[in-house]
Parts: sequence; C-alpha cells; structure tokens
Amino acid sequence: MDKISIKKSRTGELTAAIGSLRIHSSYNPDEEARRFLDMHTLRIKQNTTILIIGAGLGYMDRILRSSMPDNKIISIHLDSELYNSRVTSSKNSVYRWHPGIGIDIEIFLIKTLHECDVKELKIISWQPSIKARFKLANQILEVLRVLIRRYAGNIDTTATFGRLWIKNMLRNFMDLSNFVLPVKLKQMVVLAASGPSLEYALKDFHAQRNYFQLWALPSALPALLEVNLKPDLIIACDAGYWASQHQRFYSKNIPMAMPLSSSAPPPETRVLLLNQGTELESKLIESGKLPSISVPSMGTVAATAVEVWKRLSEGPLIIAGLDLCWFDLRSHSRPHSFDGWIVSGSYRLRPTNDIYWKRAESLSPVRLGRFRSGSSLETYADWFSSKLPKHRVFRFAPKNFALIPVKLPGIEEVGSEILSRYVRNKDDKFKCAINPESKNQRRFLILHTIDRWRKLVNQESINNETRELMYTLDVRGFIDLRNSPKSERGEKEAKHRSKVKLILDSLKKAYI
Repeated sequence: MDKISIKKSRTGELTAAIGSLRIHSSYNPDEEARRFLDMHTLRIKQNTTILIIGAGLGYMDRILRSSMPDNKIISIHLDSELYNSRVTSSKNSVYRWHPGIGIDIEIFLIKTLHECDVKELKIISWQPSIKARFKLANQILEVLRVLIRRYAGNIDTTATFGRLWIKNMLRNFMDLSNFVLPVKLKQMVVLAASGPSLEYALKDFHAQRNYFQLWALPSALPALLEVNLKPDLIIACDAGYWASQHQRFYSKNIPMAMPLSSSAPPPETRVLLLNQGTELESKLIESGKLPSISVPSMGTVAATAVEVWKRLSEGPLIIAGLDLCWFDLRSHSRPHSFDGWIVSGSYRLRPTNDIYWKRAESLSPVRLGRFRSGSSLETYADWFSSKLPKHRVFRFAPKNFALIPVKLPGIEEVGSEILSRYVRNKDDKFKCAINPESKNQRRFLILHTIDRWRKLVNQESINNETRELMYTLDVRGFIDLRNSPKSERGEKEAKHRSKVKLILDSLKKAYI
C-alpha cells in the first residue's frame, strides 16, 4: 500500500498525500475545501442529511458543521491514518466511519442513515481520497446504493400499508389463540419460493418427501398443493391486497409463521408468532405474554423465511424457486394465485399474452437471454448474495429447467441427490400452546395500548415508540416535518400530531 504523508501546508494547516496522489492542497487545504463545497452545497436544504465519501482529514465536515448546524452529517473516511490525524475533534456531532473502527460499513450506515434521510440525501464525494482507496470506495458506494434502494422501497410500502399494519396488529392480537412454541430443528428444511423453476422441482420433492421439512412462501402454495405436497409451515408477512389472493390456499391445518402485522390466517390456525423488533409490536406481544421468536424485518417474505430458519434450525436449508428473475413472460411457477386475476382483465382487444408482455416489459425490463430482471429483483439478489450462511444453504436447480442466470456467489446449486442425504427426525415437530386470556381481556389490553399511544403523541418529547408510531401512521407527514426548516416546524408538527391522533381515535372505535 502506498505510503501516507501528513505534514503542514504553507498556511499551517495539515495536508496529506498517499503515494504520489495529493489528498489536500499543499498550500491552503481549508480554502480548497470551501471552494469545492461552494459548488456542491447551493441547493442543500436545512435539516437534511449530508454524506461525505472520502472525508480525508475532515476539512469538509468541519466547514459544513459550522455553516449548517441543523444538518445531519455522516463522514466516511477511507483511511484510518487520515482519520486519526483529522482537523476536527470527535465531539462535533458528526457521525464518522473509518476502516479501523471495527464496525461493518453496512451496519454503520443502517444505524446512522434513517429511511427518512433518503429523500433529500446529499452525497458529496472527495475524488482524491476515492482515487487513493478506489476499491474500498467502490465497496462502500455499492453498500450505499443497495441500502438507499431498500429504504426507498420501505418508505413506499410504509406509506401504502402503515395504517393497515397497525390495524392487522390489533386485530390479530385480539383473534389469535393457538400459538406454536419455538423448537430447535435438526433436519433438512426445503423452502419453496414461487419462481418459475419451482414447478420443475416438484416431482423430485414428491419422491423424497419423507426426508425433509417443507416450508412454503404463500405464493408457492398453489403449485405445491396442486401435486399434494402439504407444507409443514407457511411463512407469511404480507399485510395488503395481494395477501388476499394467496389466502385462498391457506389451511388451518398448516401452521403459519407470521408477525402480528400480517393479514389474518384462517380461524384456529396454529401461529408461530414473529416479533420483528418494533417497539409497537414488541410491547403488544409483551402485554399479552404471547410466545414468539425474534426475527428482523426484512422487507421480503423470502428473506424473512431465511431468518426464521436461522432462528429455529441447526440443519441445512435448500431453497427452491428462488430464481430472482423472470423466465420469458413468467414471473412465477404454475399454477399461481395471480393467474386468475391476470386472466380476468383480458378481452378481445387485450388478450392474456398482451397483459403478460406489458407486465414483463414494465416490471422486468432487463433482458438476460430467455430470462428477465428488474430493480426489485436486483434488490432481493443483493440481500441473498451477501446474507446467506454459505456453509449450510443450498439452491435447488432442477435438471429439466434452463440454467438460471442470476447466481448467488458462494451458494452451491444442487439437485435431487441432496434430498435423501439427511434422515428426517421424527421429533422435529411444532408444539402448540393455547392463549388462556379471554377476548374481553385482550380487548381491554388493546384499548389500554391505544390510550397509551395517544398520550405518547401528546407529549412534547418523542421517544422511539412515539417516533415509530407517528412514522407508521403518517409517513409522508413525518418525512415532511423532518426535512422542514425551523420556521415551519411548529405548524407542521401540530398538523402531523393531529392527524395521528385522529387515526388512533378511529382505531379505538372498532374495539369500544
């Protein structure tokens, strides 16, 4: 690695070079940073977030902290030696990362960069530092790109389903009574996703069914049940309209893993309750003393299913139908819950194939030979490429299906020969517990919870639970308030709080 040189510039301020590449001006590094920022900060609003990549000796964040005291500043140093010699102290309200900090860059960004920061996020790149540490800079930019794309999707989802999540949470708390107790599984688990390759794997699964536990995503149920493959567990997280399409294939005889915010299962279904770590959900589960397992919120049910497996299983995982791409015009295996919905929209001047074509063209515009991909599938591929425990996760590749172009680095693709490698453990069964509380007791807890939420919204200070509640019920108002200047904050905060309280009042009426 090139030698780092740090010495005084002609003005007395520190300057630096890495090898022959100068990181800061040898004459006046502070003035150099000011001129650079004058060209890049003209349109930055107050209270928004600024992220610096390649912070060098910290001249830019020192200037920004002084000139923009209300802005959040995240400073990414690409070299620990430059970080340790920076011109600003560690007590100037700047979030900093450097390679020697001992924290993964993704974890750091998740902790410091909130979903709400993304809308007006300003990224400033200091090219001399980036050129000197090009490989690391590219890795950080890729992590940032994936995170921003994930956050943007989360905001849209929260805006669409936030209130529905709360409604589902309260209704499921009221109605669920049969709960699955967590157990440690030792046998192989096959997780069925609904990619086009799934239907080509079903014959192999049928022949070897006694050797593994079969878990299914809701979208995979029609294909599985069509050939009498009954899952041992369904993993469901969807709260919205599309969940109703899949619910037609649910059965009270098949246990379901789900968070409280998911759409309701059939009556008397045994539920493995997933606590996704939100303050709202955790306190409700705690108040009802409900059995649950803790898994992070992942934004996609397939990733959530993997987290459930990590929590429960000591054996291997075989993922089937996780194609992360379309096969020609087909996004899913056949049959599928959406088939009838798509066909119902066809008529003489709009044939079914035309509908499939336009869906493929808009949702998966990237051509990969016979396959297609798009931005949402790329986001999922990003996660699966980096988060799967490679030593005991495999991807099922049916012999009679075309070679899937989207690869998961380090994840071995296997065929039917692996299915009989592990003997099924007869003791690997989910046990059930009945919630003894009456509905009147649960109704009381719900009303008490809503009253407590309303008190939190009325308080001047905002804790994590209040922030989460206000964000979930009025995400646009929350983001607008967060990014507004001080002169407008009082009026916007009052409007935002009032809207949240009205929503809570409407929720309460359903349980009085």
